[in-house]
Amino acid sequence: MSNLPVKDSSIVVKSNNMIESAHGLTLAEQRIITMAIAWSRDYAEPLNIESWVEIRADNYAELFSVDIDTAYKQMRGAAKDLTERKIKLKGLDIKTGLRATYLANWVSAAIYVESIGVIRVRFDEMVIACISQVERSFTSYKVSNIKKLSSLYAIRLYAILRQFKVPKKRYLTIQEIREYLEVEGASYGRPDNLKARVLEPAVKQINEQTDLTVSYQRVLQGRATVGYEFTILSSDDIKQIVDQPSRVIDRLPTGKELAQVLVNPAFGGKYAQAGESQFDFERRIRPLLADGKIQDWRRFIG
Repeated sequence: MSNLPVKDSSIVVKSNNMIESAHGLTLAEQRIITMAIAWSRDYAEPLNIESWVEIRADNYAELFSVDIDTAYKQMRGAAKDLTERKIKLKGLDIKTGLRATYLANWVSAAIYVESIGVIRVRFDEMVIACISQVERSFTSYKVSNIKKLSSLYAIRLYAILRQFKVPKKRYLTIQEIREYLEVEGASYGRPDNLKARVLEPAVKQINEQTDLTVSYQRVLQGRATVGYEFTILSSDDIKQIVDQPSRVIDRLPTGKELAQVLVNPAFGGKYAQAGESQFDFERRIRPLLADGKIQDWRRFIG
């Protein structure tokens, strides 16, 4: 058995079309595909339809902090099911030029060697085009940035928000959120249920376990919620803000100072938006304080 592990520093690269497509994968399958993409970039370039991509159970267990028996079980299931999983890619019909949906299998073949805990897969040709032939409109991130995410919604949302250079804002309609995150079921039909059961847990995981700091606020059309605007800041951006000599920021507030500022009615009176709850206000304002865009915070201490 070869000893070619996927590392924390290994890079995952996907076309933005793939990021926004329907994946149809379980959490375990999503993790295995992530490892396979990273492994192919480390050890199998140039990737083609005859390339075998190898994933090891001990490597999977170490990366995602699961026991080896769980790793064996999930990889055995993936070897069985991945050849039947399909990705839906949006594009144009090559004959008519009309908008079309392309259906492709994630992998064309899979081998599982149970005695040594190894799965080998061959990517479908269309998938290869989305992970190795991306000269523009692509998204990349380190395996370490998503390995601790235990929610499929968090993994998908992270990739969506990581698409473009941060810090930035991104607006997603309710329909786009449901589509990109593959949210199904009548219980998620109401925007408040979508927020409480999908967005809040996913953003919480992203903020605690990845290199992104994310906040969001709802966008209204009349009294109806039609979408959410996300503010995204990366750890590199925060470091740049703190280290940047040209910015007139003597220092950022400590955690204790931040808590005092956020509950100060005078601060809320100046920066809160009409009809905004305290919860939404704090989510929106924290990145602004972290970015140094609000520099009079000291006035609201005490």
